[in-house]
Amino acid sequence: MMASFFLMILLGVFTRFVLRRPMLGISDYSTTSFVWSCFLGASILFRSKEHIVIAGFVNLLPAKVKALVSVLMEVIELAFFIFVFLIGITVVGKVHVTRMVSTGMPMSMLYSALPVCMFTCAIHSSANLMNKIFDHKSDSRAAEKGPVL
Repeated sequence: MMASFFLMILLGVFTRFVLRRPMLGISDYSTTSFVWSCFLGASILFRSKEHIVIAGFVNLLPAKVKALVSVLMEVIELAFFIFVFLIGITVVGKVHVTRMVSTGMPMSMLYSALPVCMFTCAIHSSANLMNKIFDHKSDSRAAEKGPVL
């Protein structure tokens, strides 16, 4: 995905400044691929728990309280993902009638990255929640992953 983004930008620069004939649609395709790669990357990082975690206060808590806070945070994350997913579906429906300037593609192609990402993050969050509820050992492994500030 990032390679296609890079190649599209390179092709756009080449045709605009070397050939003096800019290709129509390069900006639409590169913007769409960049947005999708960012959202898919965020989903992958959330699944693998490699995103930044600020756990200074939580690390000071006793083990049982830490486990409870961990479950509570997972519930809050799941609620957030579902909320943003539902809003994203509404937005995608509203922008579907709008077209991108140079390609004519529906804007929903660009905006649909948000609900897709939120849906996959909600699935990962549900799995994490089930692991934390039914397997208390996963709490210690999850706390060790990711950069801690």
